Amino acid sequence: MDFENTLAQHALGVEWNVQTDRFQIGAFRKSKPVTRRGILSVLTGVTIDRCYRPSNFENVESVQIHHFADASEKGYGAVSYFRFVDAAGTKHCSFIMGKSRLAPVKAVTIPRLELMAAALAASLDQKTKEESKIPVHNTLFWTDSMVVLRYIQNESKRFKAFVANRVSVIQKSSSPSP
Repeated sequence: MDFENTLAQHALGVEWNVQTDRFQIGAFRKSKPVTRRGILSVLTGVTIDRCYRPSNFENVESVQIHHFADASEKGYGAVSYFRFVDAAGTKHCSFIMGKSRLAPVKAVTIPRLELMAAALAASLDQKTKEESKIPVHNTLFWTDSMVVLRYIQNESKRFKAFVANRVSVIQKSSSPSP
């Protein structure tokens, strides 16, 4: 690559700005269907840092991974971030990855969709830890669903297969706390 004579490199629809070391999604506005591809094709000015940790973070004292899970009647998803804290107490958060799924065609209750989102967050945690070479001190999971928290905290009641399988996936990656 000829880095001195170009400001950006293009690959698979994503632009890498060499000077700022950021990924950019440059697209034009026009009417598109409400799908992931459609939405991404009309987002202009979206940039993401290529590196998780900024170069000015020399003495990192703490690295956490935060996973957020949520759902609605149309779909569910999870997103993961690194949170770095340096010796001076300065904090920096970096996007790692996100996944979303459409709700099944057959009607599913919101608590079940929330449970599916939490299980998706648990799988993101496993993938992140497998692929990342960054030593992590702590991992936190976030959900606004009290039903999911009660499922995970339960130790006495047996659940039907749908709930039991997802609770098992979540419990392998986390431990409940209020």
